[in-house]
Amino acid sequence: MQSSAITLFNMSISSEFEIKLSDRKTNIDDKSNQLSSDANLKTIEPALEFHELNWRFTICKILDHWATQTFMIVITLYALFGDDIRVCATSKSADDAFYSLTTVCLFFFTLEIILSSLAKEEYFLGFFFWLDLISTLSLIIDIGWVWNAMVDSGSGGSSKASKIANAGQASRGAARAARVIRVIRVIRLIRITKLYKIAKAAKEAARKNKPLLRRTNIKYRGEEAIHLPRMQNKFFEDIDEGSEASVSQSFTSNLEDHGSLGNDRKNSIGDSSNHVFSDTESLPEEIEIPQESNVGKTLNDNTTKRVIVLVIAVMVGLPIFYPTLYIDSNTSYTYGLEVIDSVIDSDDSFIVAWNNFIKKHKKLYSPLIYLYVKNKNTWETSTDQDDLRDTEKTYAYLENKSSDYYYASYAVFDIRKTVRLEAGLNIIRTVFICILLSAATMMLTNDAQKMVLNPLENMIKKIQDIAKNPLQAAQKEEKKEVLKILTSKEKLKKAQEPMETAFLEQTVTKIGALLALGFGEAGSEIIATNIQKGGGEVNPMIDGKRTICIFGFCDIRNFTDATEVLQNEVMAFVNDVAHIVHSTVDKYSGTANKNIGDAFLLCWKFPDDTLENNALDCGRRVLGRNTFIKEIADMAVISFIKIIAEINKNGKILKYRHHPELNHRMPGYSVKMGFGLHQGWAIEGAIGSEFKIDASYLSPNVNMASRLEAATKQFGVPILISNALYGICSNMTKTKLRKIDRVTVKGSKEPIELYTCDLDLEALHPVPEATLSDADSKQARVLARIVRDKLKSQAKSGEYPIHLLWNDDIDLKMMKENISKSFFGEFSKALDNYFAGRWEKAIEGFHKAQKIKGCEDGPCETLLNFMKEEGNHAPSDWPGYRELHDK
Repeated sequence: MQSSAITLFNMSISSEFEIKLSDRKTNIDDKSNQLSSDANLKTIEPALEFHELNWRFTICKILDHWATQTFMIVITLYALFGDDIRVCATSKSADDAFYSLTTVCLFFFTLEIILSSLAKEEYFLGFFFWLDLISTLSLIIDIGWVWNAMVDSGSGGSSKASKIANAGQASRGAARAARVIRVIRVIRLIRITKLYKIAKAAKEAARKNKPLLRRTNIKYRGEEAIHLPRMQNKFFEDIDEGSEASVSQSFTSNLEDHGSLGNDRKNSIGDSSNHVFSDTESLPEEIEIPQESNVGKTLNDNTTKRVIVLVIAVMVGLPIFYPTLYIDSNTSYTYGLEVIDSVIDSDDSFIVAWNNFIKKHKKLYSPLIYLYVKNKNTWETSTDQDDLRDTEKTYAYLENKSSDYYYASYAVFDIRKTVRLEAGLNIIRTVFICILLSAATMMLTNDAQKMVLNPLENMIKKIQDIAKNPLQAAQKEEKKEVLKILTSKEKLKKAQEPMETAFLEQTVTKIGALLALGFGEAGSEIIATNIQKGGGEVNPMIDGKRTICIFGFCDIRNFTDATEVLQNEVMAFVNDVAHIVHSTVDKYSGTANKNIGDAFLLCWKFPDDTLENNALDCGRRVLGRNTFIKEIADMAVISFIKIIAEINKNGKILKYRHHPELNHRMPGYSVKMGFGLHQGWAIEGAIGSEFKIDASYLSPNVNMASRLEAATKQFGVPILISNALYGICSNMTKTKLRKIDRVTVKGSKEPIELYTCDLDLEALHPVPEATLSDADSKQARVLARIVRDKLKSQAKSGEYPIHLLWNDDIDLKMMKENISKSFFGEFSKALDNYFAGRWEKAIEGFHKAQKIKGCEDGPCETLLNFMKEEGNHAPSDWPGYRELHDK
């Protein structure tokens, strides 16, 4: 009955049993074939797959039933005290009854071991398996029939004489065996731990005054055994054991009695009083599932094992270090004197007894060294008794007061060897106890240290790292994890459920990573300040900090049209572009700050050691003369050029060129982006309120980067760079840039010069789309950061100047090698004429430059159109620059 009931119960709790009412009614109508191998009844397949494991579940349930546990505790108590009660409280006539009870205990203990080995995972050949086996085998010694037969078989003969002759030897062997037996019996005490577990569970349930649903971690091959409460469920009560027909009938009757099993899961088998819960439902509030944590369970198990080992080691080890194990106590000393005393009046008999006493005792392990009988005789060896300590001598003394005259006899024995043996054993015993206690202390504290204290210290260390620099801390942990995988030479082991402390440690790491991703470089100060100040309050609105950065702004062209076409795919589209932008900027030591739909704000912060105080500007920090400034500027420019290259060769992005709907909306569609780069100061901090903040930068320089990106559309170029950034670039990078205009922008009266980088995008070779797993992506990300840190370190030390990438990087070389130098020269002359107000020559020069280029040039056309609007003649008050009206 239990097997069938549990099978159907697991059918009801399985997530695969989301079945419509109509399907179930169809199955019920065909009762005769419901449990057969019908391929159309997919709802029965999970139960059939579980059938082979069902008997193990049943065994586990039987073994952990309260009645079974109570019975095993009773016979365990008998096994501990039964034989001693037999000896101290009964006569020989009761022995057979005790032996019979012990045999019954032996049977049930053996049965328990066999069933546990079959049903419980990790029990067979485990720690408690061997303890149970040894304690069970120890019961054989308490069964007199078996033990007496073993003694008789080793007696060497069956005659009375031979038995008497071997009686002394057998008794001494039995005495020593009894010591081992007492040690083995201690192992049986391990079973008493079950009393503690049951009492603890009962106490907890009583304290809460709620029904207890026990869930253990006992496993049967591949499944976890869930010990269910004793539900008064009519569905189970009506099922006959082993009867498939009764299962079907009971299933049907419950459906008819309690209604539908359709969309309303509350009406599944039974009413509210005998409801069977599915895995997607919530349990009633009055039922709790106290489940021991993995840390607690492991600590308890390991502590129990170590205490058991410690007790066994003490019980087995200490007797080894006592002399009584090696030397039998001698009882013939005083007895021999009594024999001599009994024949003291007969000279012949006295001499015989005297000589025999000396002969028998002078060759003992503790030999006779002096013998005295008053008025009769005295004997002593050549041993110098004065050389012996008092503790190295023992005396046998006899007084005789019954005769007419008083006399005394005594013998002195040399126990020096025994004393020395005992002293040596004391030293060894002390060392043994010290080692045992030290080992026990280390073992008992090691688990707490390893599973609780070390993870706690790691969490504190990680929080401190997060407080210093959240972004760096997150990347450090990710790097450590990946390098551990890459450098590990061990084979992958079977995945195990992590400890809760490990889960908390991982959670701290994840929270730090999410903080770093959410707040970015600009939010580091916010996170650090709030963590370091302690307390429970959070104040995100900290004061802003002035910093000097390079700001980059980029935007996806025609994004509105792409959004309307792509619909649900637009998120993947933006994220594909964002991955290229962010990863490339990160590679060249920049950071992503804000994602605004189709636009991205990037930042390169100058380290503090590259800044200096400016006495002319109220002591504010400005860029110094550090050579690393040029390296950062070059990295900012090159990173944007590399993004342009990746957008035009990456398979993930190129696939949109063949998107039919995009090409229908925008013929010849390809993903294009505009880029603006500017350098200057900004206030870094929190923007918003206590309800929502963004960690970002505020300053006209940030807006300038945005305006430069917007102006790329007017000039028909992919990138615009301000003269503020151009001025701090290396000479090599400057030669790769082309000055195209001098303008003023809205909100600024100071003219700025604009530069672009001419690129031959047709020279790039497409790269096929590659899909990486999460693990591979993480490894690639970490390895890229290692390369980034190395490149930054080499650039800072001057070992590898960044401008060398113009010659070493394949993409940069291909995009620049076909650009005509004569075009640059002609355009530069025309631009100088434009600035000087010689527009006739400028117009002629721009046309000539386009002719050399062989195609239309955006900056040439922009300036030609502007001059055309002004009548192709410079105004009389021409200042050498124009106002850029469009934002």
